[in-house]
Amino acid sequence: MDEQPLPDDRAERLESVGLAMLCLDRPAEDMRTLVKTKFVEGLPYKEMATTTGMSIGNVGYKLHHAITYFAGEMEREGALV
Repeated sequence: MDEQPLPDDRAERLESVGLAMLCLDRPAEDMRTLVKTKFVEGLPYKEMATTTGMSIGNVGYKLHHAITYFAGEMEREGALV
């Protein structure tokens, strides 16, 4: 059985990815950096703290707020239901 996504599904996914990238450019630079290092590079909080010069607690706090902000932007754009 062919597991390829349907063209409409693929187009919708590409649109969502593009929208996510646009929304990711909206928050402050430190928030963008934390989100990218956590979810693109996959760094643990301890390494994120070392590379940013923040405490581990501050990394967690700011990352939480960045994710909340990002989710709100995605919802406003209609990408999250």
